[in-house]
Amino acid sequence: MTYTRTLLFKTNIGSHAWRMEHEGSDLDTFSFVLADTEDVLSGTADLGSRFIPGSGAGSEKVDEHVFELQKAVPFIVSNNFNIIVASYAPMIFDLGYLDRWRTLTTACLSKNIYKSTNGLAVHNRRLAEKEEGYSRLKKLRTICRSLKFGISILEGRGPVFEPVWEAGFDTVDLLTAHLNAAKDASALPDKCPAEAEAQLRRYVRNLRLMDFCGML
Repeated sequence: MTYTRTLLFKTNIGSHAWRMEHEGSDLDTFSFVLADTEDVLSGTADLGSRFIPGSGAGSEKVDEHVFELQKAVPFIVSNNFNIIVASYAPMIFDLGYLDRWRTLTTACLSKNIYKSTNGLAVHNRRLAEKEEGYSRLKKLRTICRSLKFGISILEGRGPVFEPVWEAGFDTVDLLTAHLNAAKDASALPDKCPAEAEAQLRRYVRNLRLMDFCGML
């Protein structure tokens, strides 16, 4: 299998995205890439996602998550929390395709964002219950800012990267109740509209054709 890829755009998904970084914060990035079209057509392309840990420590350490654009499509359609966040997070690099990707992602938003957001909150709450001190607080902050993000999407206010400094289990309970209410009142469709999914898939297809013709 071959791993020839073109970087289309890269976003900042770590603490910097939520404006919660400190002097020693590392950098967490998410790269959307396009596998070489000739490799895809020949069946030799590696379309798997990758995590590339950075070296060093603190602000010099850059961890990179790499996702092939075609593989990202079903995650956008299902409103996977992490891929939705990565699509809207602050841009680090853009070859010129991020704005269109975000427009298509917005058209795919649905009440399904609730499932992913709530699932993430439940999972991290269980982990937080086993932690103490700052480790617990850090986990609770992650839960609260994630819930606020999901609430904002469900309420039609778009993606909101809002810092959360004070967080406890009572705050999680309040935000979870808000998330449930936002889902029930949301004007979003129950699932990604078929036409929105079709447009997203056509977009990736067209990028592949552009790559094959040497136009990327």
